[in-house]
Amino acid sequence: MATGFFSTCRWFTTSQQRHLLYIPVFPNQEQVKGEWGGRILQSADNVVTLSITPAADSIVGKFRMYVAIMTLRDPERDIYILFNPWCEAKFEYGVLDACLYVMDSAQMLLTGRKDPVKVSRVASAMVNSKDDDGIVVGSRSGNYLYGVAPTACTGSFEILLNYASSGVPVCYGQCWVFAAVFNTFLRCLGIPGRVVTNFFSAHNNDGNLKMDVILDENGQFMPSLTKDSIWEIECTKDGEMIKCKTPGISALKEARDLPLKATMFDVCETTSAFSLGMYRCGPASVKAIKHGQICFKYDAPFIFAEVNSDVVYWKRMRDGTQQPIKVNKHHVGRMVLTKEVGRDEIKNITDLYKFPEGGACCKQGL
Repeated sequence: MATGFFSTCRWFTTSQQRHLLYIPVFPNQEQVKGEWGGRILQSADNVVTLSITPAADSIVGKFRMYVAIMTLRDPERDIYILFNPWCEAKFEYGVLDACLYVMDSAQMLLTGRKDPVKVSRVASAMVNSKDDDGIVVGSRSGNYLYGVAPTACTGSFEILLNYASSGVPVCYGQCWVFAAVFNTFLRCLGIPGRVVTNFFSAHNNDGNLKMDVILDENGQFMPSLTKDSIWEIECTKDGEMIKCKTPGISALKEARDLPLKATMFDVCETTSAFSLGMYRCGPASVKAIKHGQICFKYDAPFIFAEVNSDVVYWKRMRDGTQQPIKVNKHHVGRMVLTKEVGRDEIKNITDLYKFPEGGACCKQGL
């Protein structure tokens, strides 16, 4: 015999508004006086007689009753539904539950968990600990006394398990750590992805799609006035709704928002950009980035500038005016690399993100 029942009573008021009432019934259940309740009167063979007691203040009318039989939960019978069950990391014990915990920690709505774009956007915010106590604490200080140095990290699933078991951000990470964790998260949920490294990755902080470097009259760098920055390397992640990427970037396909020719890979970033109130970035179409179509969401201008912006050197005069003295069109995004499928070799995918420097198509993209 089943160990529990769920009785559902449904009625309609005069305004035809629908109401639902669920009454759990278990053996030896105590009846609460004055409230809705149910109890088992008799059980013989395959026949069970139930008693349903209405609340003292229940409405008068005709009720439709449905009975559902439920057993106690057995975790061994739990079912996981993924986007596309294909990848390795989810087979590490506990990692899949850890990834689900990340979405729960972000208080992600259940209705959004069927959309890989929304899932990747939540993950982009949760992989870093800024503003939401996410998975990894970023640090470039060189002082890693209270955690593990980013260069000592050798696997991403241990970080996810640590975060899920403690609920506390894991110390410490830099771009390649964020990328690896993000990649594992997406792959685990069935979203194909890969880690991507961008050499000389620009961070444009004022939205003008250029890296502005301010120099004084003697040609000395002025860090207090230079808001943009260039990282020698940055790890990201790209893919489709069928694949993804991660040095801070991950790619997904969002067909409903991009024209057909722009839907291939998408890219997300985990730490650098502030997007709609949180530190997250993407997904944005890689093909749109290559063609300079920065009007598409999400955060396409920032990602475009990471791989394809010019470095403009400005000379600041004593009266506060500035004049451009040099433009370097080839410094940013020199190479975009990833790992070959099935073997430990480098694959150059720069041509997916930008046209060859100096060509007609490159000018068109800019």
